[in-house]
Amino acid sequence: AAAAPPDRARGHRDVAPVQAVSADSVVDGYGVGIHLNFLDTPYRDADAVADALADLGVRHVRDDLYLNAPREYAAIRTVAARGVGFDLIMGRPSAGATPQDYVDTVAEELPASAVEGLEGVNEWDLFGGDDWVGELRSWQQDLYAAANADPATADVPVLSPALAFRWNYANVGTLTQWADVANAHMYPGGYEPSNEIGRITSAVRQVLPTAPLVTTEAGYNNALNTTNGHLPVPEDVAAAYLPRLLLDHLVRGERRVYSYELIDSFEDPGQTDVEAHFGLLRHDLSPKPAYTAMKDLLGLVADPGPSFTPGTLAVTADGLPGDARYLLTQKRDGRFVLLLWRDVRVFD
Repeated sequence: AAAAPPDRARGHRDVAPVQAVSADSVVDGYGVGIHLNFLDTPYRDADAVADALADLGVRHVRDDLYLNAPREYAAIRTVAARGVGFDLIMGRPSAGATPQDYVDTVAEELPASAVEGLEGVNEWDLFGGDDWVGELRSWQQDLYAAANADPATADVPVLSPALAFRWNYANVGTLTQWADVANAHMYPGGYEPSNEIGRITSAVRQVLPTAPLVTTEAGYNNALNTTNGHLPVPEDVAAAYLPRLLLDHLVRGERRVYSYELIDSFEDPGQTDVEAHFGLLRHDLSPKPAYTAMKDLLGLVADPGPSFTPGTLAVTADGLPGDARYLLTQKRDGRFVLLLWRDVRVFD
């Protein structure tokens, strides 16, 4: 880089030598939430969903598993046939079924190659009753036992339940015996992507101190006229933020982050309903700028193939501000891709 002006010399910093990570690990670290059983939404067209995921370049999705839902199982097979793996939310205590029923459904209805994670009850601190902690722990214990007892699911990791509010993790107690992967929801709330990551991660670590960490929901809504406390951002701001959101999680050592969600499920031209505006695609399946931004990032680093040991690259950067962040990646042919961004807010 060109020499920094004297007044910026204090920003100089050495980052050499830098250990690279596999470029393709960035792609593997990204997933998207979908709702294949929402049959009154664009998700009812499984082929269109599969095409959009393939075009985006994503290989992992998260969805709810429903019982007695043959259309959903067919849709899962359609999407999985494109090389996409599913993290499945395995029901909730109020559904009138048991974790065993959901494990049986996975074993009997879905190909083994389609399922890469079984997830505990979703945000039960928000949807459960007064005994939500006891219900959550009992469901998770039964899910873990059922999954490990069935040969069809014994090798599939079980994720802990994610909560809606970070302060509620202190009430849950340890889940180390009943989960292989720690799971959290980390929405930035309309602010810069790094917002809340540290505090939510610390809260989750009260439940699972050392397990690999996955964020199964994170992202931005574009409901600019909402009065909801979940603050929105314009579509172009989401495009600036979403690649950074993925990288901000990965540089902290997380295994994967799933952005919520692929498609705006509902029509809401007034832009007041946040639940209708989290998608990378609009309700008519046209791409938002964030979809294009993520497609570009994933395409830049995609490098599927056998595992290898990345090397190091000596890098010196002059004049970087204190909020600069970086991730060095390497492809199998030896080329390096250095990803640089700033941890700054670009919208208020």
